[in-house]
Amino acid sequence: MDFEKAFSTVISLWPSEIDISEVKFHESGGATIPELTKHHDQVFDQCCDLGKEVRAMDWSIFQYLHSSAQTSHANGLYVLNTKNIDLGHLRELYNENII
Repeated sequence: MDFEKAFSTVISLWPSEIDISEVKFHESGGATIPELTKHHDQVFDQCCDLGKEVRAMDWSIFQYLHSSAQTSHANGLYVLNTKNIDLGHLRELYNENII
């Protein structure tokens, strides 16, 4: 399965927006984002049996959205649009994860 097909398969499972008002930032630089994690758990469950490419895309999208949520929240934005993804950056993450 190619990048575009894996992306279409996985992104269709995500809601278009996620509430990111409850973010706990950690001293290490990480963050806990409960609503994002909840939605990812649901998407992950649907991707498990769809092959290596889809699982790599699932993880890549989660990484991308997690980073975007941290930045958005720090800038005072508390709703994450999951359909506004920089595909160039996502492709870099995917290429790292597909190995």
